[in-house]
Amino acid sequence: MAQDTSGGDNVMDSSDTSSMETDDPEGMTVSPQEHAWALEIKTAAETPNSGFRPISDFEYAQYALVTRGRLNEALARIRKIQSFQAQYQVDNTPSQGVSIVEQFRHLQPTALLNLDKHPDTGDSIICFDRSTYFPAITKAPSPDHTDPEHNWKIDILFWYYALRTVQPDFHTIRHGVVFLFEAMGLGKDNVDVSLAKRLHREMWAYYPFEIQRTRIYNANQSVPLLVSALQSLLRPEELQCIETGCTVHGDDDDGFHQSTDRATNSPPLTLGDIYLQPTVDQSGRYLLARIMELLTLRSQNEESFRL
Repeated sequence: MAQDTSGGDNVMDSSDTSSMETDDPEGMTVSPQEHAWALEIKTAAETPNSGFRPISDFEYAQYALVTRGRLNEALARIRKIQSFQAQYQVDNTPSQGVSIVEQFRHLQPTALLNLDKHPDTGDSIICFDRSTYFPAITKAPSPDHTDPEHNWKIDILFWYYALRTVQPDFHTIRHGVVFLFEAMGLGKDNVDVSLAKRLHREMWAYYPFEIQRTRIYNANQSVPLLVSALQSLLRPEELQCIETGCTVHGDDDDGFHQSTDRATNSPPLTLGDIYLQPTVDQSGRYLLARIMELLTLRSQNEESFRL
């Protein structure tokens, strides 16, 4: 029997998502086609004895948008992510997300620069300093915990919650994530392909998100090392969207920082020069508050959205 895909208040009459988003400043509307995809996924996942745990209608829609209605792929992703959530005791609460980011910043104090939505376009932004991220710390046992993989668990949960933070609505999910990587001073100690492969295998390959583009700033001779790690995480079409010739001018098009006047003979700016202001601690407090705000918005949208 055919499903009723007429939907409720969150379904627009038009299948043109560009015009749909113009009329939807909150980014919480789906097209009739997207709605039908999500309902099909929900129906299959909630079949008796399917083995899936219930998830929100918002999440069904998220899987629908990312897979474009490919049912088997969506179900496989849900199964893998639910297994990941059980293994790593994920509860999807804003408080757990902020706690994980705090712990990650304790391990890698200046690696995370920003998680946010672009103020003009609403696109997702993850800004990260690869030159101050040290995989050896992630792989090392923590002196404060009996679990030898404590640091690794914080690392992979950080990436899970980073993706969740920057995609609180359907606009951000539909448009994909923009990654901004700082590479000034990047060396072999900042890259570990085995960790990237494990991240991909356990979570990254299945989490419902897409990459819009990746920009690498202040690229040096070590960037091939970084690209080798990214090859373990990105699909071929995503690798083609990597830009390696980016420099920071203080008014770059990520839209998150103020214009900065610099003398022409000044050392190159890094993304850290922009985001870690006025101090690492103060910028960190602002960032954690913003993460809590976005994760709370995501939770509210999950609670209110109905197919």
